[in-house]
Amino acid sequence: MKFAMAVILFTLLLAVGPASAATYYVGFCHAGSFATISAAVSSPSVAPGSTVRVCPGTYLEQVVIAKPLTLIGVASAGSDAAIITGSTADATVISQEAAEAEIAKLP
Repeated sequence: MKFAMAVILFTLLLAVGPASAATYYVGFCHAGSFATISAAVSSPSVAPGSTVRVCPGTYLEQVVIAKPLTLIGVASAGSDAAIITGSTADATVISQEAAEAEIAKLP
């Protein structure tokens, strides 16, 4: 009985496997997007190596990138900037803790 249970668990682990890199969105330019950048980059469903594309708009948050991924601003609907602002003028808005993280097109 224990052996059969072990075989079933092993088979399930092989079937599920690790999450694979994919492209995710933040904001309103794409259906099924994350509401915030922080939610996207910290989500367990966003695997290392993924790309997080940030729709135009202003995002009031402090983002910590703790895994290797690409964070990129995208143009959409005549608007061309995704802007991240902190709660104060001197706030750090992006903290890059993963050396392999890439950030592009975010002013």
